[in-house]
Amino acid sequence: MKFREINRNYWSDYDYWKGKKNGYIVEIETPYRMNHVDMGKYSYKITSPDGTVKTSIKDKLHFSGLKETCEFVENWIDSR
Repeated sequence: MKFREINRNYWSDYDYWKGKKNGYIVEIETPYRMNHVDMGKYSYKITSPDGTVKTSIKDKLHFSGLKETCEFVENWIDSR
């Protein structure tokens, strides 16, 4: 699964990556401002083909790196 980096969202102080696999649309985000409370934490949002949304905030999961987040998301999609 490949992710492409989306431009910074200056309104929410987050950097975004977006990818797609098997009809699932995945967004990964992390804050870019050094003084942000969640600095260094990565979170995800997965939208399934039927429109159901799964987020790391709802699952209470945060990751320390982009690669770790990508692996989790890919494994989750593959297990479906």
